[in-house]
Amino acid sequence: RLQDIALDTSRSDLEFIQAMGQNNYEPLFTLLSESKSQLHQDLLVLASTNYKQGGYFVEFGATNGVLLSNSFLLERKYGWTGILAEPGRVWTAELLSNRPNSKISTHCVWERSNQILSFNETQDPEKSTISIFRNKKIGYSRFRKVNHYEVKTVSLMDLLIENNAPEYI
Repeated sequence: RLQDIALDTSRSDLEFIQAMGQNNYEPLFTLLSESKSQLHQDLLVLASTNYKQGGYFVEFGATNGVLLSNSFLLERKYGWTGILAEPGRVWTAELLSNRPNSKISTHCVWERSNQILSFNETQDPEKSTISIFRNKKIGYSRFRKVNHYEVKTVSLMDLLIENNAPEYI
C-alpha cells in the first residue's frame, strides 16, 4: 500500500511539472523536494512569477509555518515576506519560532473583523476549523477529542491594512 501511495505521489508530481511547461522542468525538479505545500502551490507561484525574488504572500491556515506551508519555500529561498494567519492555539509557539521574519496573526480571517467564532481544534490539528465548517471538513467526523474555544476574527482587508501590505501581493 505504501508503495502504491509513493507511486501515485511521484506520478502526480511529474504530471504537475509537465503541466508547468518545458521551461520549468529543471527548476521545478530541483525545488520539488524543498516544497512544503500540500499541492505544490508554492511551485505554481514560482513558475508563474518566473521565480521572482522578494515577493509578498498572505497565507491563511499557516499551521506551524512549515507543515503544509504554501509560503515557506518562497520566504526561505526567494526572500519573500508576508503575513501568516493561524487561529489554532496548538500551532502558535512553533509558528512564531519557525517563521520569525513573517508577520503573524492569531485571528481567524473572516468576512468581518472583531467577531467571535467558535473554533474546534482536533487531535489531528491541521483538520481543525471553525464550528460552522466542521461538517464540511473532510475526515473531521472521525475525531472524538476536540478542544473548543473562541477566536477573534479579522477581515482580509483589515489584516492587510494592519500589516502595511503592499498593493501587489
